[in-house]
Amino acid sequence: MKYEFIENNRSSFAVERMCRVLCVSRSGYYNWREQGVSRRNSSNRCLLEQIELIIQMSRWKRSRLRWKSRTSPGTSRASAS
Repeated sequence: MKYEFIENNRSSFAVERMCRVLCVSRSGYYNWREQGVSRRNSSNRCLLEQIELIIQMSRWKRSRLRWKSRTSPGTSRASAS
């Protein structure tokens, strides 16, 4: 997380200063940067994308069911209490 923060803010702040404030070594940051994305991090991101897609589909289905129940013939708002 700290290294990602440094990477995302490199254009705004000096790497040396951010490393000092976040209590990480510059060499550790540069080693992390050269290694790239770990398999676990890549797997976690893929899983997160799948979860977000499932949530979006669930919301879409619920809203569609609500809309369908309101517009189906024979259903009256007065009778639904």
